[in-house]
Amino acid sequence: MEDSQPCTSRNLDHAGNSTTSIPLKLTFEILSRLPAKSIIRFRSVSMLWRSIIDSKDFADAFLTWSRTRPRLLFSFNHLDSRKLFIFSAPEHEKSSTVVARHDMTISNLGYNKRYDAYPYYITCPPVNGLICCTRGSSIAVCNPTTRQLLILPNVRANGRVTHARLGYDPVEDEYKVLCVMMMLDGHERGRRGIKLEQEHVVSTLSSCRPECWRRVETPTGESYTDVEGGLCINGTIYYGVGHNTIARFDLRYEKMMFIQAPKDDDITSWNFINHRGKFGGIEYDYLYDEMRLWVQEKEELWNNMTCDVIQESCRFWV
Repeated sequence: MEDSQPCTSRNLDHAGNSTTSIPLKLTFEILSRLPAKSIIRFRSVSMLWRSIIDSKDFADAFLTWSRTRPRLLFSFNHLDSRKLFIFSAPEHEKSSTVVARHDMTISNLGYNKRYDAYPYYITCPPVNGLICCTRGSSIAVCNPTTRQLLILPNVRANGRVTHARLGYDPVEDEYKVLCVMMMLDGHERGRRGIKLEQEHVVSTLSSCRPECWRRVETPTGESYTDVEGGLCINGTIYYGVGHNTIARFDLRYEKMMFIQAPKDDDITSWNFINHRGKFGGIEYDYLYDEMRLWVQEKEELWNNMTCDVIQESCRFWV
């Protein structure tokens, strides 16, 4: 029986002799552990390397490896130039000096008569390194690592305010954008006196065509005029509506539902968090110097933890 040999690719040198290159699997593993800046440059090395780097398997492997090296993301808007600057820095840096890296700049994309004087804004946390930003009815999703930008077809807002939230469905392995269009409080009619209803639409990033926006049915009687925060956890997008109601959008089935926050609590003061795979919120009570953590166990069941900031002691109850 012949000895098994590692899978390698063979090329010819300038003299016509056969040369053995690095095994394809090893090339894949090496590339997936390189910094993003190097990977972008190495796409131009050869067609083989480009096909490896552009493959979905490589993207998944790079994402898995990147999670072991988390980075802090922050951005700045420059109003005069109407540009959005995106930076990142290592989250766990042992050095006393942390150097931020300029990842990407988003300029004014396209012309919008109403919003042309404004830059793009980031309105929700990143999802697996992807960022959703909006400017009026224009919505874009960018990847600061690869500096790629995807501009979605404009939604038909008809003068309504738009709120976009990015989410990921791990079951179908799809990224989707949920867009909420609504009139401001006290403004119920659009042009020519036509009453404009609140509307929810969703789009899958892998199929961005002019007709890509699909309408989402909203439970009867549920209407709101404000959107607070936003977070995607395990295939579900959460955001606050009003003072004590939370919208919950299932990305796989594209279903919207509303859940009640803890009684007598104002979620407009919350910072939404992912607590061990569960949706929660943190609020700070300046009067008593206390910090409270709410975690949703089930639809209407919440766990509450209160920390005394001064004494650094904690009390638990359900």
